[in-house]
Amino acid sequence: MIVREVSGTKFYQFSSLNKYSCIFHGFFTRHGGFSTPPYESLNVAYKVGDNVEIVDQNIKKIEQVSKPRHTVAVNQDHGCKIIIIDNNYLKTYQKENPPTADAIITSETGVALMIKVADCQAIFLFDPVKKVVANIHCGWRGNVNGIIARTVAAMRDVFNSNPSDIIATVSPSLGPCCCEFKDHNTLLPPSFQRFKAKGNHFDFWKISRTQLLESGILQKHIEIAEICTVCNSRDFFSYRKEKITGRCAALIMLKERNRT
Repeated sequence: MIVREVSGTKFYQFSSLNKYSCIFHGFFTRHGGFSTPPYESLNVAYKVGDNVEIVDQNIKKIEQVSKPRHTVAVNQDHGCKIIIIDNNYLKTYQKENPPTADAIITSETGVALMIKVADCQAIFLFDPVKKVVANIHCGWRGNVNGIIARTVAAMRDVFNSNPSDIIATVSPSLGPCCCEFKDHNTLLPPSFQRFKAKGNHFDFWKISRTQLLESGILQKHIEIAEICTVCNSRDFFSYRKEKITGRCAALIMLKERNRT
């Protein structure tokens, strides 16, 4: 991954996506915002106990980097709902009361799709042929319920995307070093047992890679950060380590044609 910093706002980018000038993407660290402990400092989540006005300031600071027409987020609930963002949707969108979903897709330019995470994976999908982007919130429940395959299928069905064209990335997230499931026999399907790393620890990076491959995405088009947010909680929010904490922003956007 590539680390960038703009006006004190630090974020990570993927080399596989950086070659495309038509998109902006970034996985933002917890640094460079205005929130105070335990949300210090670039928290973008409204419902974790932070001051709403400060969260607004944090999002505006990110928008100074991404420069969108609109930033769209959703109320994430570890489900499988997918929302297609088009101009009609934008007319009714309310940031104070966003719809519930865990994946968002658009072909509109200037619309930043934002997912908020603290250990869960943010998965970017980009079809450079059909010019479509998606952002997935994928925790372990998302892997169990097939949110990755469902999102790839939606891109195929709605936008005629060919999965073999899609570029996929997996953000910094809970690593196999810290991903312990004491009740894994109850919580996880038997097919996940082959992804055991050690003891009761599971490798959800490998699980997501496998699910991307099974969705038709090519191995050469998959990039995984392999940065554990628990081990690196100084840079990233980690619910598993901190419990009461903020959420990192993960954004992907098709740039407007008159912007570089």
